[in-house]
Amino acid sequence: MLRYALAGALAVTALVSVPQQAAQAVACRPALAGFALTQSSVPGGATDRAQVTISCAADAAVSVRLHGFAGVLVPATVSVAAGKKSAAVTVRSVVTKVTRTGSVDATLGKVRRSAVLTVTRTPRSCKSPVLTGMSLASLAYVGDRPVATIRLSCAPTTTAVLALSSTSGSLPVPARVTVGRYYDYALVTLDPMAYDPGQYAATIRVRDGRRSLARTITVDPGLSLVQIPAVSNSPDDVTLIVLFTGEIPSGGETVRLASSSPAVTVPASYSFPAPSLGGGVTGITVQAVTQNTKVTLSATLGGVTMRASTVLLPPFDSDDSATIYNENGPSPIYALNEGTAEFVVQLSNPAPAGGLSFDVTSGSADISVPNPQYIDAGSTAVYFDVDTTLVTSPVHTTLSATVDGVPVSVDVALEPPMSAFVVPSTVTSGQSFSVTLQMFGVVDTPTVVDLNTSGAPASVTVPAGQDSVSFMVTAPTVTSAEQYYIDAMILTNSQVEDTLQSPSITVNP
Repeated sequence: MLRYALAGALAVTALVSVPQQAAQAVACRPALAGFALTQSSVPGGATDRAQVTISCAADAAVSVRLHGFAGVLVPATVSVAAGKKSAAVTVRSVVTKVTRTGSVDATLGKVRRSAVLTVTRTPRSCKSPVLTGMSLASLAYVGDRPVATIRLSCAPTTTAVLALSSTSGSLPVPARVTVGRYYDYALVTLDPMAYDPGQYAATIRVRDGRRSLARTITVDPGLSLVQIPAVSNSPDDVTLIVLFTGEIPSGGETVRLASSSPAVTVPASYSFPAPSLGGGVTGITVQAVTQNTKVTLSATLGGVTMRASTVLLPPFDSDDSATIYNENGPSPIYALNEGTAEFVVQLSNPAPAGGLSFDVTSGSADISVPNPQYIDAGSTAVYFDVDTTLVTSPVHTTLSATVDGVPVSVDVALEPPMSAFVVPSTVTSGQSFSVTLQMFGVVDTPTVVDLNTSGAPASVTVPAGQDSVSFMVTAPTVTSAEQYYIDAMILTNSQVEDTLQSPSITVNP
């Protein structure tokens, strides 16, 4: 049988078995992590539930002492079972003619946590309460939790069961709600669902068998997404996107905006027109920062706030870093006459006001760079093409630059491209024949060539140190003479570096 203390100080005693060997480590040293009440207010005579939470699951039960206040009864202790992190207990109030507010406390060791509870005046009770009123907000947004408050003429001596209904499937309600002893009211929390066409209305009706009451609520689309999309190579460009759960109704929707940092200012509010699902927010300004600065922007509609964060970077200077690389990756370039390849100079931080200008130099006449290069203010990269000449032997060189005092370079390899196919002029239907693919010179990197031709292998490899590769191809089956070709491609990261088609081959039946 539980013992309840009406008043007095709460303390918590932890009953944890400790190994006798002092050197043995204790796996869990539980501390009081939380204490909360299910309801913050109850009428005198009603009960509440309290939950204690400890920091870890101990090997033995942990006893937490509890303390109420005048008019509120709690058990002297609550035990958190071994292997558990929480336990719940009933809080009881006494019948009262006045409203009292106090704290219910939980203590474990030196840690005390409190929860405020208000005990209101005990309402008059009767055997047959009747409905006297119902209140409900006239407007809510998806994501809000509007509460329908149902009033009775008196508190039931046992319990009263009320029937509920809603005219919209997007705003469901429980079929019944039970009003317990000591309560002359019931609170029903609603959860409006999203509706793609946007706004909808629902009528909530409550019945007690003799009388019914109804209230209508309009539900507008709520917030669906608040996002700061990444802007490629411009980390300090801040754009805020706000989207809604459905089409915005006539008259539009206005959200409240806020920023966590003076580095980014946003309008206090922003209106989105109908009919839309939202969009971007204009009027955002960004100030330069001197260190990495996290900024969180928020949008609020009704009772829902959504947030998105970004990190502003200070402008690039000589203490920062830069890289240069081939956009297709570190693989060789199969250099053709008047061929091109795209490279990138990437900064760790955005270019300062005025941008940055510099030249990229090449260590070989077989690869040239049109200069100068320029990175716009606020951007972190510039893309540029290099021009190649036809090479008949591998070339290893370097592209280099100095950006605002920061040196940067990358090694570049040029390989001879494909030169020609050696194929027979005629072949027989369904028969195999030999094909040789020749390069313009010896390659020093194994070179994979894709063959997009029926009857040929999917790919062949020109070995390092060789200038050709031979392979077998099976001619297609034909009933009359047809022309046949072999197509080859060298790919790097799915990008075509070089292509070649064989001379026409006649396939005879």
